[in-house]
Parts: sequence; C-alpha cells; structure tokens
Amino acid sequence: MKRMILTHTLNNKTWFFCPVTIIAHNDNYIVFRISVGSPTFRAIDESGNYARMDSKHWNLSKAIWENHNLTYLVPFDAYIGYGVISDQNNRIINYYLNFQQKLEISYGVINTMDLELDFVINNYYTNEYHWKDLDEFNYLVSKQIFDENTLAKLIRDEKILLESFGSYKSELDIFSSKNLVTPCLNGLHKYIPDDVDRRLYE
Repeated sequence: MKRMILTHTLNNKTWFFCPVTIIAHNDNYIVFRISVGSPTFRAIDESGNYARMDSKHWNLSKAIWENHNLTYLVPFDAYIGYGVISDQNNRIINYYLNFQQKLEISYGVINTMDLELDFVINNYYTNEYHWKDLDEFNYLVSKQIFDENTLAKLIRDEKILLESFGSYKSELDIFSSKNLVTPCLNGLHKYIPDDVDRRLYE
C-alpha cells in the first residue's frame, strides 16, 4: 500500500511527523494508519518533556509508536478526524473524534495540526463517551493559540458528533480490520519537511 508522511505544523514549524499507510483515498476523505512500531518525531521543550502548544521553543525527538494502531478517516471539509484505536491483532479498543485543522495534502505529505481535544466513544451503542484533554484545550483557547475562524467551525454538540461518527462507523470498522505492514521512512526522506534536522532520521 502507498505510504505518505503525516505532519503537524505549528507557526510554520514542524511539530510532529511520522510515516503512515494510506488505506483509502477518494473525493470525500482519506484513510490512513499510524502503526505500532512506526518511527515518530514529536515536539519536546527545553526540559525534554512533550511540548505544549504555547511553547516558544521546541525541538523534535524520535520515538517508536507503541501499543496500539491508530486508523483515521478524515473528511477533507472537516475539522475532525474519525479515529479507531485497535490492538496489534486489529481488535477495536475504542473510537474517538480528534479535533484538528483541515487537512492539506500535497504529493507525499498529509499536513494538519492537532487541536488538543478529543471526543472519546467508549461504547457507541450505549452512548458511553467522554471528552479528553478539555482542560488543555480551554487553556490553549485562553492563550489565543487558535484563531477565531477555526474555533467557530468546531462542532461541540455531542448529539451531532455521535451522528456524524455513526455515518462512518461501518467503514471505520472495515478499514481498521486490515492487516498492514508497519511503514518505515525508506523512500520517504524527500517528503520530510526541510526544517527537520536530517540527523534525526538518516
């Protein structure tokens, strides 16, 4: 299957990137997976901790994606990615809606930025759900990290979110069940953003 680089960009600087496997791509959405064992590169602050989005300075640190596969279905017109967390045998653990900037897709690259807010669905059939990282999201809003246009477009109504998830659930179940080879960076170096220190991955 095709591989691409997923990037998160904050203030025109790379915040996160990793290789992903493309499962489906049509006029309405793209589906990709971050697999257990994949190399990831994420922002750390000057203390070596994962950086917060109001950090003035950060560098990238390499790690390996562990424990769970994450399959995303992301509509091109949405500020949400519909995610499935599954174990290495593709057994579904839970679903969640990841709030993020609208995707920008170029040759070899999927770019977005996480908005640090998730709507986690523990059991779709019994309406068991909760918000994750709401305090962090509200903190970042208070720091004016997100522009007003983005905030105005975020859907926070739980009923609408559950209904929108329901329209994709059957497809998500199929996509998350696929057995995939863990992607590596071989052959993808030319798509890695220029601001990334090449010594991290070469």
